[in-house]
Amino acid sequence: MARYAAEFWAFFEEEVTFQRWSRLYQADRGWDNDPGPPRASKLYYSCLNGLLAPVEDLISKGEDINAQGGRYGNALQAASFDGDREIVKLLLDKGADVNVQGGEHGNAPQAASSKGHREIVKLLLGQGPDVNVEGGEDGNTH
Repeated sequence: MARYAAEFWAFFEEEVTFQRWSRLYQADRGWDNDPGPPRASKLYYSCLNGLLAPVEDLISKGEDINAQGGRYGNALQAASFDGDREIVKLLLDKGADVNVQGGEHGNAPQAASSKGHREIVKLLLGQGPDVNVEGGEDGNTH
């Protein structure tokens, strides 16, 4: 997927194409579902799929880093769930809010913790999140 996206990213960058693509496939929904219209941003799906170059491009074009949407809540939570340290660090460096609540796991530390991504959890904890906040199916980060 990453190789394909790297080759054809400019094509998918067009909003109409993104809308059509997302009606066929959304990485955070099962294949047995009709995905329907996108439930999150291009940045979210790029983060969830570990596509660093498109993430950098979208951020440079002003994409809202903390936009809510998708199964995992936002781009930082998606990257944290995926375990992509480089993308998580980039999002944090560009101002992603580690305390934003939403999605299946509640927040980014919970999303990373749910998959056992210890290095990601440490990186996120370095940003001073409120570890006592409860949310999502995991309760809190403890």
